[in-house]
Amino acid sequence: MNMLNQLLEYLSPKVVRNTTPDRLVENRPQVLKPTHEIYKDTKKEWRWRITARNGDIIAASCEGYKNKVDAEKNLRYITNLRIGQ
Repeated sequence: MNMLNQLLEYLSPKVVRNTTPDRLVENRPQVLKPTHEIYKDTKKEWRWRITARNGDIIAASCEGYKNKVDAEKNLRYITNLRIGQ
């Protein structure tokens, strides 16, 4: 599976069954959300990355941003992309 397909699969909502024996939540679906991080690099610039459940980084910003807000906007744009639709 190429990186783009892996990213799209990871970003699309997944539904899993809760394995808790409590009857009230036993069949309630949970949505697995992507793990993302916004951090400062060694040049003191803001960057973002998306990490898969297995710990692999599947997407990262190509450039550093002077303002954290700009990194957040770019991450929001990337996570809302729907390629091929």
